[in-house]
Amino acid sequence: MTADLQQDHRRWLEELVLELRLRDANGRQIGDAVASAREFLADAGVPAQEAFGPAGEYAETLALQPTPDTVEELHRTVAFAAVGVLGFLAFTFTGGAAWRGERFDLDLGIVVLTAGTLALVLLTPRMLPTVLRAAPWQVALGASGLFLAQLAALFALGDVVLAAAPAWPVAALGLAVLVGAVLRAWFARDELADPVVEPLGTEAPDRGWVARHDRVLVVLPQVVSLVAAWGFVLLDVATGG
Repeated sequence: MTADLQQDHRRWLEELVLELRLRDANGRQIGDAVASAREFLADAGVPAQEAFGPAGEYAETLALQPTPDTVEELHRTVAFAAVGVLGFLAFTFTGGAAWRGERFDLDLGIVVLTAGTLALVLLTPRMLPTVLRAAPWQVALGASGLFLAQLAALFALGDVVLAAAPAWPVAALGLAVLVGAVLRAWFARDELADPVVEPLGTEAPDRGWVARHDRVLVVLPQVVSLVAAWGFVLLDVATGG
């Protein structure tokens, strides 16, 4: 088998893994499908596209159904993500005021921004396949539009104060949520990563960079969220709010 053919097979199998992930198949189901496809391709000695067609269409023909554990884990992940977003926004909006010993004004702009962000998080499982298959310019255009709409709501409705409260309890709760999210991701990284497992129970060979570092990537978003929140708070403190 030539190096070009091996690269073709590897690239197609990585696309198959992605397509099966988007269909909520778990690591063991994906491992079985990939192992069977890899064995067939090695015997056939032809390009993967010629043997199976597009990875997405082949994944659809497999008709793998998410297991109850996979569905439960997906719901749990979305729920934790929603709580993490609330923690991020709570600490970001109140951390500077808490540092200065001030009160925090909850305005309508913050409420709209929070509601919109939570809606995006809850809709992520449905939106993710479309986003990943879209052209980069479409993703950039959509993300820019959402960002500008939320920013406009934040400024347009920022004068409508709904409530006021001491900032430090809200900031402390938000920070606790962010730290808790990092710790949860770290201690549950093996379970959350759900690596692709071969039929014999070993992790699949020749995995891509993302798959080889899946446990790190599970923790990374939580760390980035914590660091970014601190960055916004310190910026608020440095500029005096």
